[in-house]
Amino acid sequence: MPLFPVWGTVFRFALSQMDYWSGWMSRADENRYGGYLNKCVEIAHNIVLTEGAYWDELPLSPYMGGVVPITKPPQWPAYRISQSVKVESGKKTETSGIYVSNVPQSCAQFLSTNYAVAPVARALVGHQDLLEPTTGEKYDEQPIFEERPCVWYLVEHVD
Repeated sequence: MPLFPVWGTVFRFALSQMDYWSGWMSRADENRYGGYLNKCVEIAHNIVLTEGAYWDELPLSPYMGGVVPITKPPQWPAYRISQSVKVESGKKTETSGIYVSNVPQSCAQFLSTNYAVAPVARALVGHQDLLEPTTGEKYDEQPIFEERPCVWYLVEHVD
């Protein structure tokens, strides 16, 4: 089983670069290589959060400016949901990009042409109380998700 099974190809590639000995380089080149490698891991982290269709609706908000700061542009670009570029769960994705599904309470995902097929959507369907085993007292709750077949629609940049 891979060390990071849900972190996706991008992050595993970046981490695998740390497996290769860089001692043959000069100290200056090794430091430069390490800096570039760290930058790749930082950038990959933002992609990894959505790359494998594993994240939930709310967990991205703490990352905005948190672990890996995201530089905000002076003006946010405009986007629209394409009605012509779409893919059904279980079918091959023809265009890589950010997609939204037609399933309520699901999240946008990065779909890649490298996937064998487009995934199902993971939808929030409710919450379950977490109870302390000895007292039966509620101490928290956890979300309940279902995987549902869907149609994914590409999110397009508007010029």
